[in-house]
Amino acid sequence: MRSVLTIAGRQFRSYFNGPVAYIVISIILLTLGFFFWKTFFLFGRASCREMFRWLGLILVFSLPALTMGLLAEEKRTGTIELLITMPVTEAQVILGKFLGVLGLYGVLLALTISYPLSVSTLVPVPTVTRPMFEQLCGLDERSFLYKGFWKDLVNTRGKKGSKK
Repeated sequence: MRSVLTIAGRQFRSYFNGPVAYIVISIILLTLGFFFWKTFFLFGRASCREMFRWLGLILVFSLPALTMGLLAEEKRTGTIELLITMPVTEAQVILGKFLGVLGLYGVLLALTISYPLSVSTLVPVPTVTRPMFEQLCGLDERSFLYKGFWKDLVNTRGKKGSKK
């Protein structure tokens, strides 16, 4: 388990050591903010329903983009050989990389809390309620992470025997 957490921590830190995490999070939050606030005042009530609708749609496209290149990037940089020769199994490598992306996803969801908090300042009755946080935490986009990572794994394995 320690090796899985080491790989996950390395993957998570690699996002923030470069511009990847900052660019992805900024693009997602700006896109979400544009679509959410553009129609917010048209409904005549303070609701975050549209935010969750747009967030789900945006994450459908952005999360697979984060996960599909994980193993391919290791192969491209030549660090996959080093990683595989370490005393870890393939399953530990895959799980560690998945947990690293899941950590980035958690940071992204934590930053989206600013939108419901902004809405709650516009009305006298608090609109940030327990069901809203449950919906935010319960966005089941982990399946998109899994699907994107699985596609990358299958594509990487399929090219294992191919000649250049």
